[in-house]
Amino acid sequence: MGLEKEFKEILEELSVTEDAYAKIAFVGQPGAGKSSIINGLLCEKAAEVGQGTDITREAAEYTYSFNRLVDLPGYGTDMFRFEDWKEKFSPEQYDVFVFVFSGKLTEDDSRMLADLREYASCLGRPRPVFLVRNHGEELEKEDLEHVRADIYSHLGLTEEDVPLYFVDCRYKKGFLELERAFFDMDYRQIWQSRIEGVFYGKCMQRLEKCKKKAEEAVDGHKVAAGLNGANPIPGLDIGVDMALYMDMFSDIRKAYHIDDKDLSRYSLMPIVRQVLELATKNGITLLLKNSAGKVFVQKITKYIPLIGTAFAAGLGYKLCEYAGEEYIKDCEQAAEKIMDALMEEQIKKWEDDSQLLLLKEA
Repeated sequence: MGLEKEFKEILEELSVTEDAYAKIAFVGQPGAGKSSIINGLLCEKAAEVGQGTDITREAAEYTYSFNRLVDLPGYGTDMFRFEDWKEKFSPEQYDVFVFVFSGKLTEDDSRMLADLREYASCLGRPRPVFLVRNHGEELEKEDLEHVRADIYSHLGLTEEDVPLYFVDCRYKKGFLELERAFFDMDYRQIWQSRIEGVFYGKCMQRLEKCKKKAEEAVDGHKVAAGLNGANPIPGLDIGVDMALYMDMFSDIRKAYHIDDKDLSRYSLMPIVRQVLELATKNGITLLLKNSAGKVFVQKITKYIPLIGTAFAAGLGYKLCEYAGEEYIKDCEQAAEKIMDALMEEQIKKWEDDSQLLLLKEA
């Protein structure tokens, strides 16, 4: 299996890898409409609606594109008082907060929103906070702006601090605007960094194993190169070097699972082209010519009894070791460039898919 195909399989595995998903936490008091909003986003009745929050003891998660929508039990109940709720559900673990409320904001609501904003600002990476007022369809247009102004006044915030969205689950209004907010540029940085982190982590683990195999291949060939360096038959050593280097470079590519398709598809990349060139006799000939001075010293000194032969063997050994190490670096860099290209393609595909989803729902 080629390296590109292996990396593509890792990308496919991300669809079932929990660590790659950005988690969007829905926070609010019982009856605010968190579950109903989640159902509206999923376009199906996935989350149970109308269940008493005192009975719900755990967070419920639902797959939403490349995210997890997390329905958290309401706070301020007999089961989960304000401070107990925060300790149990650790909201700081989530990537995005959707604070849902219906009607007037309470003092507990204001405290919770302030805590969420603090989590979002002090954890070293952007964590958007969205404010969602449910049952917005019940309000007249002129009341809507009055309610908006009243909410921001009550919180002592502005729309730049935290965006506010009005939705109505009964009439399925406002969901498109909320989805667009989820897919904006700032939020994309969150899921993209999560996906890239998992992808590159898994790929680098695989490349570490490849590197060990490649180093083992070099170890075997450099011993042979040392023996060939001491070869007393004029003309034979260069021919053996050519075959030895071709065999070593081939084994290194096999260790990295770099096949002809990989080299052909990404041949416009300079580092891949360099790996490709050293897969040919001409490329190895050029390599040997670049080391002509050292090779000349090797050819002369090996005729000096004892010391000269040992020196020539040592030089052949070191030249092969150096060439092998450099080729390993080339293959490593080529693999990383292929990873980058595939990641870029996949991110673009996800972006296109998300935009297509929004267009269909518009």
